[in-house]
Amino acid sequence: MKDSRGKEIFIGDRVKVLCNFDNKIHEGDVFRVDRKHIEVDIPMHRISVHNHKKITKLHETKTNHR
Repeated sequence: MKDSRGKEIFIGDRVKVLCNFDNKIHEGDVFRVDRKHIEVDIPMHRISVHNHKKITKLHETKTNHR
């Protein structure tokens, strides 16, 4: 799946997410990527994101992905 800027997102990437439950932006690590959604681990929560417009990749990962 791609983020709001069109960058590909992989497991382990650091991302910003706009959450529906508190309408705030949180930072976290991606721990699961599926074709339809991304799951992000933020402090005290895990968030499943279905809309790519609500997620932004912060920086490139240091490892190469296939």
